[in-house]
Amino acid sequence: MFTAEDGVNAAWMAAKEQPGLILLDHYLPGADGLTILDRLRRTRATSEIPVIYLTGSDSQALEKKAKADGVLAVFRKGDLDENEFMWTVNRVFGIKTARERWKTFDTPEEELRSQRVSELESPPPEIPDGADPWS
Repeated sequence: MFTAEDGVNAAWMAAKEQPGLILLDHYLPGADGLTILDRLRRTRATSEIPVIYLTGSDSQALEKKAKADGVLAVFRKGDLDENEFMWTVNRVFGIKTARERWKTFDTPEEELRSQRVSELESPPPEIPDGADPWS
């Protein structure tokens, strides 16, 4: 877990540290959260990192823009529901785990393991009566 002094440092640190989740505030020194979100989404190293957006504003337009830019959820600081917030954070890590599983399936080792499993699941070859099964 890490924090940044301002939005520009937050984007730089996220690219460097590759966190599993970004909690992004709208009101940041140097640049607002939507500007930083745009930078995160345009940077290959951070484009897939889940983002939860926090704001003190009750602007529907701000919430709509943040969601259009790919945040998973927008929470207002004044009426933050702790249970919903924690459920969202837990869901994010479940999504990340599933993504990691799918990404590893694309590796040659996983394909080879999958082939071996399918070979084990297929019926054994027939051995003629009286033949040596070990030859």
